[in-house]
Amino acid sequence: MERTEDTKKGPTNPTSGAPGPTARLDIFGPPPLIEGEDAAAYDELLVRISAAVKPADILEDIWVREIVDLVWSAFRLRRFKTSPINWVNDILASAGRTTNGIVVRTLSVNLDHVERIEHMIAFAETRRNVILREIDRHRKTLADAPRQAAHQLEHDEIQVIDDTKSAEEKNTA
Repeated sequence: MERTEDTKKGPTNPTSGAPGPTARLDIFGPPPLIEGEDAAAYDELLVRISAAVKPADILEDIWVREIVDLVWSAFRLRRFKTSPINWVNDILASAGRTTNGIVVRTLSVNLDHVERIEHMIAFAETRRNVILREIDRHRKTLADAPRQAAHQLEHDEIQVIDDTKSAEEKNTA
């Protein structure tokens, strides 16, 4: 896996194990930013979520990237939801007017759009929660493997001891 050349422009990846900051993995591609969005803010979100989740392997790295993209998308949708009201505010402010009645009218005209955006936000948050549960399940599976191996070894030892006792009983009889 190659890493991007310029480590100052990419986020740090606390899961890489390498000392100091490293760039995002090339396999994840560029962040899903729309022109005008703050790449540094996206990178900060990636670093902070990575630090909170502490991904242990490439699967968890992938899931962290998915979580970051979903959270970023939800933030973007929330900004979109308020955009029509902000535009009206800007227009009215430039004309020296207040926004009370017009904001209500703008919201009512755009209510279907606002509602659709709310559903999109809820869907992104649901997907994020599913990924977080998948990380928990993945970690539990990884933690259970050594435990199961130890139980199997104990079972095998008991079986060997029982077989030895059976052979000794046959010899004495």
